[in-house]
Amino acid sequence: MKSQRTKTETLLEVMNILAWLVAITLSIKAFSFLTTYSMSLFKPEVAKDLYQGLNLYELRKYNIYQYSFKILCHIMIDLSLAYISFLATQIISKINLKKPFITEVVQLLERISYILLGLWMLMVITNIQYAYLLKTLGSRQGEWIHGGPYIFMTGLIFLIAQVYKRGVEIQADNDLTI
Repeated sequence: MKSQRTKTETLLEVMNILAWLVAITLSIKAFSFLTTYSMSLFKPEVAKDLYQGLNLYELRKYNIYQYSFKILCHIMIDLSLAYISFLATQIISKINLKKPFITEVVQLLERISYILLGLWMLMVITNIQYAYLLKTLGSRQGEWIHGGPYIFMTGLIFLIAQVYKRGVEIQADNDLTI
């Protein structure tokens, strides 16, 4: 039994490190977008290589507001995912294997599901803009963002939160009867 507990604790530590790495990486990506976007406002050629080869130069020339909206969406998506990763680190730090069901974890799981729902809506809006730009400009300015998995994850995380909430209730009842 002791070795099983050690494996779980090790797994939680690894997951915590990975969640922090994802949060930091996505934050850096978002700030890279913000930095290159800021530079492109003064020097439009920068829009040819915003981040990892993303070329929005034609969009920048076409309409600065559409361009700014597209960049803002990318930044919001990356920061939202970074925040979800940060919340995951909070969940992992709050998990107590002896009494795993606590209200704070339920609240964090619900918050993650709401953020994922908002993220999915943002991706839908971004894709609507992409379709409009594809029709208007006749050339690709950016890429489709596949939000399907996010709506599935939203439901899954919310369901896990509700099951966890029931676990909190059962654990509280058991604590009262002992």
